[in-house]
Amino acid sequence: MRTLNQLTEGLKEAGSRYAELNRLFVIFRASLATQLSEQAIPVEEPGPGPLENGAFDLGFAGRTLRFRFYALSREDAVLAGAISCCLVHRDDPAKNLLLHRFLFDETGKTDLPNPDKAGQGNLDISYHADALHIALHCIHISLPRLQE
Repeated sequence: MRTLNQLTEGLKEAGSRYAELNRLFVIFRASLATQLSEQAIPVEEPGPGPLENGAFDLGFAGRTLRFRFYALSREDAVLAGAISCCLVHRDDPAKNLLLHRFLFDETGKTDLPNPDKAGQGNLDISYHADALHIALHCIHISLPRLQE
């Protein structure tokens, strides 16, 4: 069993890390909204309002994609951020379809290789172009999926 001091410090550190990961998710949404607007991509953009339950929706071609943030504990017991993207079923949330999930660290660096820079690093959710790249990838993989 850990000492009281170890528990206290560990929980303070986990709380701080969670707050930073959540802040990066907010930046991801803001970057995405900016890039979608600048690129004139015909989507229903995520609004500037507060996140609802750690998630925001993005609409395209009659579909709704939901990006949701959560934290996972890595093998070293340090929190990492995770974002899932689901195709939202209009009538039955139980039928939502997971399209993609990726992890990111406290700097915003994801576990997704950057296909535009093969072998030279991963996408970063805090970079405008990378946020757009991730969202467009999710939209693209949603297109062949049927919504009943």
